Amino acid sequence: MPEMDGFVLLERTKDRFPDMPFVMETAVHDGSLIVKAYRDGAYDYVSKPFTSEWLVAAARRALEYRRLKLENRAYQARLFDGAVAAQGETVESAS
Repeated sequence: MPEMDGFVLLERTKDRFPDMPFVMETAVHDGSLIVKAYRDGAYDYVSKPFTSEWLVAAARRALEYRRLKLENRAYQARLFDGAVAAQGETVESAS
């Protein structure tokens, strides 16, 4: 990419779309860059050369991760709403 590298793109993507899993792809085979990618928030890291099946599998895992994360968030919200409602019922019955 002429205007930015993958790490800048990762940072901008995470800032704008924090729930989007980011699969980084590169031709550079440097272990320290892989570690940096994960530390900076990449969900997965695919090195060239790769097959289309490998890339599709990485994308599917990332999308499944996102689905589960959003499902978990919705579940936690329902639990919180239920706890607040139950607390309200306890306060009303104590009056």
